[in-house]
Amino acid sequence: MKLSMVGVALVLGSFALACGGEPEEEAPPAAREVTQLTTRLDRQLPAPVAVPDGRGIGQELEAMFEERAATLTASEPLANLGANGKKCLVRRFVDETGAEVMRRERCEHDTLKIGQVTYEDENGDGKIDAVVDANVSMYDDNHDGKVDRVVEEAARLSPPVSLAEFGEGVSIVGNGRIAERIREDKDRDGRFEQESVTATTSFRRVVRQPE
Repeated sequence: MKLSMVGVALVLGSFALACGGEPEEEAPPAAREVTQLTTRLDRQLPAPVAVPDGRGIGQELEAMFEERAATLTASEPLANLGANGKKCLVRRFVDETGAEVMRRERCEHDTLKIGQVTYEDENGDGKIDAVVDANVSMYDDNHDGKVDRVVEEAARLSPPVSLAEFGEGVSIVGNGRIAERIREDKDRDGRFEQESVTATTSFRRVVRQPE
């Protein structure tokens, strides 16, 4: 008995389904671990942090200088050459014991050092753009009289910085340690939203990437 064309098509279709079945899903590509080295890690803070008082940021450097110089004894101005060959004018101020307590240097920038704290006018507008000491440094990056960036010595922070906050698989190479924590107000709204850390060696981050 001859099969009609429709019957042949049905038979062949049934045979194909019986033999092939549903197509198998392809397995996802295998992942491999990749080690990345960097000297800085960045993250967005989970909640913004208020910018602290500027400790002189935005103030007139000359006014700060004159207020303190009135009670001190000044040495003769000393002219020398800076690192770029530019002539610099230096004046030292001492207390009643002869110990230096203030120094004014006019070179590439106008700098006033009082004790261990340095005040600097970086752009020549007469106002303090940077306040630097051994532990905490503050910077007015866009010269609007407000703090935009704070750099802190990590060893003095309490609580200490946790690398886990910067993601999984992060460690420090060799005998290195976290050197500094940097907080920045990128959108100039008076709050820090970005945080970074630097290392004395390098950070090692292990990430998984598809083959």
